[in-house]
Amino acid sequence: MGRIKIILSVSFFMFSLFALSQTNLLLNIEHERSIPGNYSKIYVDNLGNIFAIADNNIQIKKMSANGDSLQLSDKLNQYGNIYSLDVSNPLKLLVYYKDFTTVLQLDRFLNAVNTVDFRQAGIMQASAVASSYDSKIWVYDEQTAQIKKVDANGAVSFASTDLRTVFDQAPQPSKIIDNNGQLYLYDKNTGWLLFDYYGGFKQKIDYVNWEDVGVTNNILFGRTSDTIWMYNPKKIIAQTYIVSLKMEWDKVKQMIIQNNKMYILNKQEIAIYDIKQ
Repeated sequence: MGRIKIILSVSFFMFSLFALSQTNLLLNIEHERSIPGNYSKIYVDNLGNIFAIADNNIQIKKMSANGDSLQLSDKLNQYGNIYSLDVSNPLKLLVYYKDFTTVLQLDRFLNAVNTVDFRQAGIMQASAVASSYDSKIWVYDEQTAQIKKVDANGAVSFASTDLRTVFDQAPQPSKIIDNNGQLYLYDKNTGWLLFDYYGGFKQKIDYVNWEDVGVTNNILFGRTSDTIWMYNPKKIIAQTYIVSLKMEWDKVKQMIIQNNKMYILNKQEIAIYDIKQ
């Protein structure tokens, strides 16, 4: 039985102030179900639907929260391997092909409905993309060190200042997240960078080398080996939990925490755990 420490924001689990004074609280996690399959990455939307990228990196399978198969995409290999998938808007998915600096937009049935080639907008290297609150696309342009917003026609509608003038060195984010009125960039070497929707820099949070990063209700989370971190940038309150999980963390390919559930991807399956408060 492996034991891991979890740093959790109190607002995520809505514990009382009394609970905050305690340390090493037990967080109960119960195994709910496992979905067999060999996948390279998984993503979970706000409705609990699971999107699994096949091990060949060119096909997407959509499953319900119960693990039932809903849709299977045609092989999306015209632009090579899938680099990332954004499912924050269940009606308009973004499939990013980093080698071609191109995004395919899919409908909820996994049909391709639009193609956006960032090179037509002069963006030759984009380290991360994400859906924006207004149905456009956030892009981090590595060459100009700018956050840009691109519309469905590939035109740039917004560009931030050159971030090399803000920081000592240009950020190299691997992830952009649009969540609850803020924009989050994560760079494994420098940590979290928080911006408003106008590109205004708000905060830097020096947690580096996180994997599987995400944001839920403005709570940052990620993983370092067998340690899971959650952090509230506003309240700056964290809590340590001890959790017993029957899993081998060195074999975990990916972890997601969303909808009060923990999703663990390994070589054989997607294991889903219910987080008991």
